[in-house]
Amino acid sequence: MAYFRWHGITSNGHDATGLIAAPNLEAAQMALMYRSIAVLRLNQARHQSLRARRHFMVELIAKLALLTSHGLALHKALEIVDVQTTDAYNKANLNALLADSASGHSFAESIADHFPETSLYVIGLIKSGEESGRMSVMLHILSTHFEHQAALRKKIIAAITPPLLTLLFTITIVMALLIGVVPQFERLFIVLNKPIPAATASLITLAHFLSSPGFLLSIIPICLAGYTLYRIGQRSTWLSAACTTLFVAVPIVGQVITKLQCSRFLSMVGILSDASLPLHRAASLALTSVTNSTVKMWLQAATSDLTLGHSLVQSVKKIPSPLGNLLADLLTPTIALGVKQKTLALAIDTLDQDALKSLSSIIALIGPLLLLVVGGVIFALLIFLYLPLFSLANSI
Repeated sequence: MAYFRWHGITSNGHDATGLIAAPNLEAAQMALMYRSIAVLRLNQARHQSLRARRHFMVELIAKLALLTSHGLALHKALEIVDVQTTDAYNKANLNALLADSASGHSFAESIADHFPETSLYVIGLIKSGEESGRMSVMLHILSTHFEHQAALRKKIIAAITPPLLTLLFTITIVMALLIGVVPQFERLFIVLNKPIPAATASLITLAHFLSSPGFLLSIIPICLAGYTLYRIGQRSTWLSAACTTLFVAVPIVGQVITKLQCSRFLSMVGILSDASLPLHRAASLALTSVTNSTVKMWLQAATSDLTLGHSLVQSVKKIPSPLGNLLADLLTPTIALGVKQKTLALAIDTLDQDALKSLSSIIALIGPLLLLVVGGVIFALLIFLYLPLFSLANSI
């Protein structure tokens, strides 16, 4: 989806400008003609950032959930949100959704067309709400899910921020020593006309490289290569699957990933079950929220068992141990009470807390390791810097 800035005359004869979202220039012109606007100028605008689009989607779902819960039709709710929106890009997106709604397109299809980065489970839930006539319920489910994921994301960010700050502080200190302090020793030995030890000479060479324009020029292609590989990994299915399989196999890190993925899956199953969806249908939709291919393969096997009439406890036992046994123990209350959000709450909270504890244990290891690295690097720098002084003292 592209964005186009337009300048034209409205049907009332007023001069107007705006932003419109459309697949191409011709589609933008047709959309403006449909709105009875005589186009004077139409130019392509810059793209809205992916982060901004996702943030807008979360806000839109929350507002629609609130409005439709009061009995408003989806089209009317979109019109109200459009009136309240001031950002030009968000307004262009809403106008595109409203145009599709007026043309008879389903809301799920419109979201998939105009927001291709939207997760499959979001589109699946919206489509399920349209087919069952429970759009308000599904929008509320999505809004609650987004809130839960945002809260969990904040906890994870809060946990990893201290070691990242420590790492940044370490890099800053080392760079300051290399660029600001090390060259002073070179000047000292040049003045005294004394030979510099090989270790110190290597350190001085490194300091000169870090302070030269060549270092900055070398950083740019490295960053571009890293970003390119990241984008290729996102688009390459086999490479993404290989990376996710590798991450799951890493000790502790794999536990964090698998537990968070299973927690998200069970959260969606509980919410959808409360919305009166059959268990196997709820599990199938919840599968689209799982992003790790290895964990998704495990849960697909469990979902296949549900279609055969097995209980959720029996199905999760197919997941490799010890995770499968842990899930079976946590889901035991569902045998007597049924699969509901309340009966799954204990399992979801336990998985989230276990994942955060595992993450905390990783951070607890990283902290001391960073301190050891910092101490080792600074100690090595001091030794290399004092070697010339020892040589100078011996020569006197």
